[in-house]
Amino acid sequence: MLNANGLKDREREGDALITDEIGKSIGVRTADCVPILLLDCRNRVIAAVHAGWKGTAAEVVERTLERMTEDFNTDPADIYAAMGPCIRGCCYEVDSAVADRFAPLFSEWEPAEGKRKLNLAEANRRQMEASGIKRERIFDCGLCTTCQSFQFFSFRREPENPGRMVASICRLA
Repeated sequence: MLNANGLKDREREGDALITDEIGKSIGVRTADCVPILLLDCRNRVIAAVHAGWKGTAAEVVERTLERMTEDFNTDPADIYAAMGPCIRGCCYEVDSAVADRFAPLFSEWEPAEGKRKLNLAEANRRQMEASGIKRERIFDCGLCTTCQSFQFFSFRREPENPGRMVASICRLA
């Protein structure tokens, strides 16, 4: 398990789980954060990543890929990635302090003061590509948890009672 700081610790909650165990289902709970499921199709290693803005800024998906490489000899070119429903740029407005942390990922952004729309799924996609995952192996469902209120929980939309969704992956053989 990895937390947002890239630390390994099985005694605490974290932002990523990695395993090669057969029959072991791993997953993450989200309400607006990006759930990312990873599959190393050569070494049969799986990972579940919780990427909120803090985890994304801390490059949690990149740290997870690094750990998969260190512990299981994963080559990012062998990875398939799936991103589930999360808050999207249409609904996710952040202040300038948060936006500034993402500016290096979004070179197309024009300089701006104040609030900015942030697409966390796109930020994670760019980080995965920079880590060596092929673009055609990154799947994004494109669904917004905030816009689609009848289908998904959203912390931004209902902070007093947001509920959670689970994204999970299991190695079957």
